Amino acid sequence: MRYIVLVFLLLGCGGNIIPDATVTFIKNGKAQLGVMSEATVKLYELTNEDKKLLATDVSSNGTSIETIGNFRLFVEKLENDKFYLYEISEGKDYDVEDDGVVNDTPTRNRGKFHLLAKGSDIKTLNQANVTVVSEIVYQKVKAFLSTDSLNIENEIQKALETVIGSDLTGDNIIGMADLLKYNPIIHKDKLTETYRSNLTQHLDNILNDRAVEYEPNPESVIKPSVSDVHLELFENLAVGTLVGDVNISDKGDSNITKIDLLGNVNGSFEVNKEGNIKVLVYLDYESRTAYNLRYTATNDAGTSTEALLTIQIKNIFENTGSDYAKSEAGIQTALDNGDNDFILNELLNNRADYADMGDDEVNVNIAAAYIGKSSYTVFDIVGAMNNSDKNSSFNGFIDSITNNGNSVEIIDNLNEADKYYSEVVAGLDCNNTSGLSALEKESCVNLGLVRLTSLSNSIKLLFGGESTTVSKWSEGVDINSSEDLNGNGVVDEADASSCAVVYANNPNNSCREGSSYTYRGKVTFTANNKAYITTLIEVDVGSSTYGYNTFYKLVTNKANNNSPLLTSGVCSKDFTKTNNSSDGINYFPCPTLDNSALLMELKSNIEQGANIQALFPAGSETKETVGNYLKNITGSTEGTIGLDNLSGYLQRD
Repeated sequence: MRYIVLVFLLLGCGGNIIPDATVTFIKNGKAQLGVMSEATVKLYELTNEDKKLLATDVSSNGTSIETIGNFRLFVEKLENDKFYLYEISEGKDYDVEDDGVVNDTPTRNRGKFHLLAKGSDIKTLNQANVTVVSEIVYQKVKAFLSTDSLNIENEIQKALETVIGSDLTGDNIIGMADLLKYNPIIHKDKLTETYRSNLTQHLDNILNDRAVEYEPNPESVIKPSVSDVHLELFENLAVGTLVGDVNISDKGDSNITKIDLLGNVNGSFEVNKEGNIKVLVYLDYESRTAYNLRYTATNDAGTSTEALLTIQIKNIFENTGSDYAKSEAGIQTALDNGDNDFILNELLNNRADYADMGDDEVNVNIAAAYIGKSSYTVFDIVGAMNNSDKNSSFNGFIDSITNNGNSVEIIDNLNEADKYYSEVVAGLDCNNTSGLSALEKESCVNLGLVRLTSLSNSIKLLFGGESTTVSKWSEGVDINSSEDLNGNGVVDEADASSCAVVYANNPNNSCREGSSYTYRGKVTFTANNKAYITTLIEVDVGSSTYGYNTFYKLVTNKANNNSPLLTSGVCSKDFTKTNNSSDGINYFPCPTLDNSALLMELKSNIEQGANIQALFPAGSETKETVGNYLKNITGSTEGTIGLDNLSGYLQRD
């Protein structure tokens, strides 16, 4: 409902009143037990249990359900990550029966009712109905307002699933959108039986300002269960390496809040609350061959019984890492032996011991060790380039270079290698190598190969992390039906991925013929006490002749400049992997996190490879090969890869 307000300013010596501007106030809030006229609306910012009044308004009069009860949301005052409370008091209820008919005589409201929401939720929908349902949710959650933001969100979600029985918005998800759009005239039957049967009493209690004890969210009573774990690790692992997981066989009826490691006298290992075990010291077989530890897991209900964590250290070869010479020759020997973690530990933590190595030599060897940790060598990458003989040369390279290994770990390690090679080539003209040293020339080429390989693994994750899907796409084979649904000779998963690229890049654009997409709303994943907000879209590919297949894709949740998220496998909202298929309700494409615990997205990964051709020397065979790859994607050997041209490339046979 739009209200046009003429604003006049007093200007000039004579006090003349001159019309200055017309301002449009958009009233997208609705006070609706039934529709509530002339109610006082207060907007509070919440900090723990403290309230700060930000704005007030009065709900509108009118002659219809649509025109009564509207108020300003004051979205300009909202910050995405803060919680806000809308409070409605006084006023007159003109539809006390919630049947959509305006009463001749209104019912006076003597009580208060509320809506608790995060700023980002209000701003995303730009709509908010304050109703009996929002009041019930608020009452169930208010005891948790002194806790952290993620816990408040979790408690709101619990309350929503207790009160709202089925989806209201068509996105197959019970979430904040359902609360904000709840309309008692049309949605009463969507509530769970407990609250639907008592709805009239709840309304009457509010209108008559009766104190009601709403049942709070249930407390957790089931503790976690943990099991014994035995690990075998090779010595010389780099400090910070993740080596496995503890075994939480049952997390109980609430999230794990911490995992304690017992008997860890020297602080050799660490376990986070996700159960990941990390090495904190350099492991040397000759110094210690086993660690006999214990661990417990804790949730809201309490702490589990203890379980064993036994870690056996394995020898790599007879001459241990400690016997390598403290020199460039010793590092080269370790590199030849594939002892990458030893190299990283030495050059990152004991740099002063290698006085015969300059900074460039150190950076190049660190980069080479990270490439080794990614399961590649430079020779592997060059070999894959030379063997790209499928439908498209770059298709074949992507297939060859991503067949083995975990792409998330590979990209993390290649990004580290990129950082150290970049230190060496900073300020150099890699296209003209006449004045460069052998080390600088090598670093230019290797940096280009690293970025090309990282891009290829990003495309694999865009397809969901499946090597089989990449291979079928490379060969132009449809793996999802006996027919090529789109007639483009490319696997349908590629069409779904390219459609996600189009949608994320510009929601106003259309996907290719035979494909369509539907916005399914926000999905929040949680890990390590951190919330990851994504947007779910449903992509349909196919035709009316052959039928359609549906794929779920995740994109970033920003105001603009969105990107498809890189995913690997399928998981629930707490990142627990599953063999189930994505259903858009309980199971989703699983977002990948980089080594900084940030969501991995396609846009930033491909931007890292901008102007990749400039890293190869003029006239070289490798530069020509890379130029042909770029021409496949961008239409030019000098082109820059972006979301637009990559989307088009993925759709071609």
